[in-house]
Amino acid sequence: SPEPTAGLAAKGWEVRNVAVYRTHALPLPAGIGERWRTGGIDAFVVTAGSVARAAVASAGLPGPMAVALGSSAAQVSRDLGLDVGAVAERPDADAITQAAVTALAVR
Repeated sequence: SPEPTAGLAAKGWEVRNVAVYRTHALPLPAGIGERWRTGGIDAFVVTAGSVARAAVASAGLPGPMAVALGSSAAQVSRDLGLDVGAVAERPDADAITQAAVTALAVR
């Protein structure tokens, strides 16, 4: 996201962006794409917008319900056309687990 850089630059900071990781989509195992598009997968966890983008690029739409680790991951998921069933209250394992359990119980 360009937001942190813009915010810091607006406050007079000199910002030098450095890529600390890159997301690489891998080929899906046989049958996963079909299950993804036809409702054979109940939900998947989106830990970052790049995960949502890679999932849609690899498996297409429609997809299963997304359970997002935070609001930015949820927004990217929605922008891509995924149904966001829940957003974790905190960015940790317990919160994402609770969000997934709650969202799946409602469905």
